[in-house]
Amino acid sequence: MKKNQKSSNSIKVYSRGILDKNLKIKNAAWAFVIIKDGIEYVVSEKTFDSNEINIEIRALNHALDNLLEKELNNRKIDIYIFNYELLNIIKTLRVIEINKLKMSFTSKNSNAVLKLKRLLTFFSDVSFFFKIDSDERLELILKRTIRM
Repeated sequence: MKKNQKSSNSIKVYSRGILDKNLKIKNAAWAFVIIKDGIEYVVSEKTFDSNEINIEIRALNHALDNLLEKELNNRKIDIYIFNYELLNIIKTLRVIEINKLKMSFTSKNSNAVLKLKRLLTFFSDVSFFFKIDSDERLELILKRTIRM
């Protein structure tokens, strides 16, 4: 945990996954940062998944799980993601009822996507924002995690 200078009423979440395509064995990592009341909570994990969008979804799922565990699901939450494909998946999921969801995603993604849809039903005020520019702090965390 790290004290942050800025404090606001909303909780900010940065969610990101990366895939290192340069190695024979594809390494990957996901991470998220939750900023609540000026305190930063950072979680990251190395994975061997070779599907980039699945890693992005996994990062977001873990962030939402963490918020739910902390019982923060009724607070205003702003989530910043760095993958446009993930943003489109989220937009689609938000308008589809879970019992009418027919998976057009690959089977590798279907469980993660279904979990994301289920998790989103527990949140009352969540907004998603797409960030083109990377977050240096998050990139550093991911690079350190992937090298472990």
